[in-house]
Amino acid sequence: MSLNYHVDIEINAEKFGVLSSKEKIIGYVHLNYPIIFLENTYSQQIKSILSSYDIQYIMVNTLDDQSLSVDPEIYNTYFDYMRDLDNFSADDFYFYNLI
Repeated sequence: MSLNYHVDIEINAEKFGVLSSKEKIIGYVHLNYPIIFLENTYSQQIKSILSSYDIQYIMVNTLDDQSLSVDPEIYNTYFDYMRDLDNFSADDFYFYNLI
């Protein structure tokens, strides 16, 4: 089964592109770093499409699943303030680092 994917980017205003399939948001693409937050359901096909690029995929069950954590020293070196670095979602990461 092949799906069509679309990336919405406000290149001069935001740090992320929003990856969608039909009307559903399925991931976030960071514009400054090779990071993609992606729902597991779409991982194989997206990885296949982007196989020639060196990208770090952060796979989640859903974009609002509060299952992510990150080393504060690493996070604070590269990204904007976020309240809880021990328990956050891809949506949280997107919204805290959008602009």
